[in-house]
Amino acid sequence: MVLAAMVVIAVAYVAAAMIAVRHGRAHSPASTIAFLAGLAVLALAMRETWGPYDDGTPWVHDAQHALVMGVAPALLALGAPVRLSLQVLPTRWARRVVAVLHLRPLRALCGPAAAVHVPLDYYGVMAAYLFTPWAQFADDNAVVHVATHGVFLLCGLLFWVPVVGADVGGWRPDRRTSLRLVELGMPIYAGFALATSSLSLLLANEAATLFGLTLVAVHRRGTRVAVPRQRVHEPLVLAPTPAAPP
Repeated sequence: MVLAAMVVIAVAYVAAAMIAVRHGRAHSPASTIAFLAGLAVLALAMRETWGPYDDGTPWVHDAQHALVMGVAPALLALGAPVRLSLQVLPTRWARRVVAVLHLRPLRALCGPAAAVHVPLDYYGVMAAYLFTPWAQFADDNAVVHVATHGVFLLCGLLFWVPVVGADVGGWRPDRRTSLRLVELGMPIYAGFALATSSLSLLLANEAATLFGLTLVAVHRRGTRVAVPRQRVHEPLVLAPTPAAPP
């Protein structure tokens, strides 16, 4: 089921990328590679069974969670799927996508307030998982286990989309702030590992943090992501702009 969904998404993304290139839109092949890699990582991490490693193997679960929260979302964010969809959709549908982005719940999640709650959500959800009965419930109940991966993925996307800064969105920290937010993971995960006496937790999450830190440092080095100018450029403005002088 997961693999089939990833294949469908991958085909749709590649088709959209081909349309964008054919129409002269700005779309880098690196974005396509990153997005497909993110889907592959997600499919690997969320596969339904890991055979004999499923039961009582801490490093498997720790690696899964690090991939779902720290690696796959960063790669998917670099692929900028929303930006791509706005480049290739007909004007009518592109305006509807932008209208959805302007809905109050999404603005609450991705607007200026995200500067506070998104880092707290990203690092706090792992603390809640590790230091409450949540982890035990997830081990005992398949539905809770799948839902846990969904929560981790959502928190990962909410964190990495603005931090990577490749896609259209509301809050987008500058490069220095983005790097600091990712660097926070190093001492935080080290503390989690120390509190739980888990070497696998330390290695998996520190490796994912280093990966994300490298990705952000390289991608945002001297670059500024701009919304593509096209026939739907007016509704793509996701924040109020000052009126022009008379």
